[in-house]
Amino acid sequence: MIVLNCLFDPRITGATRRVIGVAKELKAEGIETIVVCPAGPAPAVEAATEAGLGHRQFAFHKPPRPTKPLDVLSFFAHLPGEVMAFHRAIRETNADIVHVNGAIFLQPLIAGALSKAKVVWHLNDTILPGPVAKLLGLLGRALSNQVVVSGATVATHHGCKKVATFYSPVDQERFNARDIENWTVNEPIRVGILGNWNWVKGHKRFVEALGHLKDTHGLPIDAVAVGSILDNQRDYFEDMMAEAERLGVKDDIEVVGFVDKPRDMLATFDVLVLTSFSEGLPTCVNEAMAVGVPTVAFEVSGVREQLLSPDLVSGVVVPNGDSAGMAAAVADLVRDPARYAEYARNGIERVRTKFSIAHAAKAHAAVYREQVAKK
Repeated sequence: MIVLNCLFDPRITGATRRVIGVAKELKAEGIETIVVCPAGPAPAVEAATEAGLGHRQFAFHKPPRPTKPLDVLSFFAHLPGEVMAFHRAIRETNADIVHVNGAIFLQPLIAGALSKAKVVWHLNDTILPGPVAKLLGLLGRALSNQVVVSGATVATHHGCKKVATFYSPVDQERFNARDIENWTVNEPIRVGILGNWNWVKGHKRFVEALGHLKDTHGLPIDAVAVGSILDNQRDYFEDMMAEAERLGVKDDIEVVGFVDKPRDMLATFDVLVLTSFSEGLPTCVNEAMAVGVPTVAFEVSGVREQLLSPDLVSGVVVPNGDSAGMAAAVADLVRDPARYAEYARNGIERVRTKFSIAHAAKAHAAVYREQVAKK
């Protein structure tokens, strides 16, 4: 069986790590994955090649933001030619499955529907406004053979009911657990955020929470922000640093760019905070759990599914946007060693039993085989 797994972002993202990690497992099942990325420098292609996977690259437009009308016009103007480019790749690779990552990644979605291959449409997040998401849900269900989601919240957001769930997996060999039995939280508190600098990741809310931790709760902080600062996000970064200076926490924040081995950085955190405006099932939360780092997260998308399992609570979920509440939750957690240690242990077990690469590969293989078996 051949799977053409289509990514519109050539960077190393949560989706990239899932695609490559699962593909390595699927090789043993006789399922070959070919990764598709846009033309140009592509760390995702380098990672795929290193993992022994095939790849295809050609020019196509990244799905545009609805708020940028010129980009939307350009996208649709080039859509027919780019659909044909994907159709050609499907035909030339003899793909059995076209796995489309993203709600508005229309080129492979349409190309797959026009081919003999089966289309798996993978919804990862809830970033689109509700009405737009539901409209795309109708289109995607019409053009695909199987809708898969990263969590129940994502399915509801897009108005999809008959779905399969592919949780964001963690490679526990790469994200091995630290020595949680001997971990103690000491001041200053090491609070971290993982994610490229952009408004979706909510760095302003991160900065606000740090201000509350320092001023309201009297906790010395050693904060760290891990993630790339892209050229088109430089102004955003500067604005956030100005806000940090205004709140008196700029000197408490270590700004780290892209890190090749995020596990080693995660292992220095006392707490991971998730301040995003939108997520699917955020990979960084699963990675933190695997390492043994408790998370405090805003209630967005699938974090409740991740952190609040009835028998394995591994973090705290606070109302979306409540930066003061997030700071209070962090302060309460680090001041309660027994609960902190329980959450760390539970997170490791939760990943082992629910979010491992092996579990994800089984789910992928089951969907792929079911679709190929259908006439």
